[in-house]
Amino acid sequence: VEHLAARRDWDVASLQKLPAASPMLKELEAVIPGRLPWRRAEASLSPYLAIAGSWDAFWKGTSQRFKKTCRNIQNRLERAGAVQIEEHHAVDVDGPLFAELLDLSRRSWKGDRGVAIATMPNMHAFFAALTRRAAPRGWLALWTLRLDGTLVAMEYQLQHAGRVNALRADFDPALREVSPGSALNFAIARALFERGGVHEYDMGPGLNEYKLRWATGTHEGTHLMAYRPTTYGRLLHLLDTRVRSAVRRVRERLG
Repeated sequence: VEHLAARRDWDVASLQKLPAASPMLKELEAVIPGRLPWRRAEASLSPYLAIAGSWDAFWKGTSQRFKKTCRNIQNRLERAGAVQIEEHHAVDVDGPLFAELLDLSRRSWKGDRGVAIATMPNMHAFFAALTRRAAPRGWLALWTLRLDGTLVAMEYQLQHAGRVNALRADFDPALREVSPGSALNFAIARALFERGGVHEYDMGPGLNEYKLRWATGTHEGTHLMAYRPTTYGRLLHLLDTRVRSAVRRVRERLG
């Protein structure tokens, strides 16, 4: 917070998806007041799968419709070509695998919208730095699915203390009909049940259909907005906290 207050190259800092029970959130809300104008913004929900018991028991407890959907996805993908699924814990950010990851993110639906790892400003550098730090600490898990040798789906995870957190997932939209991303989800969930030592698989914010298909619950995430303590920053804070809420109330009254 002191670092932000001293910098001059920003107006608004958006700290998103902080777990509602996080000690970090508690500390931030204790130290920000009096240093920076701030507010809580909208919350988000992250679906998660509780990993408990055996895979066979979990699979047996799912609905027939769920089982049929998973089997159909597996069959369609296998008819499309040779399937290869791998989990990587050591990734060279200057090597071919990381380059393939970037290429897949560029081809995904996120690429055209500018929110892919390869196309969002500074995101490539962030994930390169994160990979360099996470891999030697044993936190990194990069899951890949190849079809006839070509990378068509991936999921980038951090793992620690029995929790698996999915940070990014991408698939090739040209293969949407064979659902490579969903097939990779199936492989990940089964592997986490079978290996032991994991009690939760957090699939990340967003109530996407493929996440809800597996989820046993959701975690709430909090969004903090901090504003630079300048005239312009305080004006933005006033706009977000007072003016917009007043406009919203007027709209509600007018129907």
